Amino acid sequence: MSYQNFFRDVDAALALQVDALSKLMYELRESHRQILARYAVADADALLDAIRQHSVAEHPPYEDYLSARQLQQHYQQARDDIKHCLGNT
Repeated sequence: MSYQNFFRDVDAALALQVDALSKLMYELRESHRQILARYAVADADALLDAIRQHSVAEHPPYEDYLSARQLQQHYQQARDDIKHCLGNT
């Protein structure tokens, strides 16, 4: 399926909802990436390991770890919402 035909058979209200969720996913992904980039780690678990090993201070990295986890959870929820909207459960 090409992107130019992606919304062809989708009603306008649903298309707007999917578009909003897609934008939200982008913002969540970028915020998550920025947090992890501060510590040069690949994921939130690696940041927690760095905190446990005292490679980085406990604060504020622990708060950033919690934020990264929450951002990832919200990203997954938005992704699931898009799947549900499009009937791909």
